[in-house]
Order: sequence, then C-alpha cells, then structure tokens
Amino acid sequence: MAIRAVTINAPGTISWVSWTGVTCSTGPLPAGTYTMAAMRIRATGTTASGITGWV
Repeated sequence: MAIRAVTINAPGTISWVSWTGVTCSTGPLPAGTYTMAAMRIRATGTTASGITGWV
C-alpha cells in the first residue's frame, strides 16, 4: 500500500522508496506532517522517530 503522507514526532531525516522505485531522502525536518509518494520508509538514512505513515 502506498504512503501519501508521514507524521514525525521527533525531528530528523527521512529516507524512502518512491512509487517509481527511486530511493529519496530529505534534509533535516522538524516534527510535523509531510506529503510524499512512498512505497516504504527505509530504516537506513532515516533519523526521525515516531513516524506514522498515512495511506
């Protein structure tokens, strides 16, 4: 199932695999909700915590 947004409770970076199979990552983000088009969130390269994926 595809992820359309994420909420993070603690600041950090997020690494994910897009719908097209491309690995993407953000710079440092504050806690909040962000839109994205992801198939999965990667543990490698992700420093944010308290992540909730919204479908």
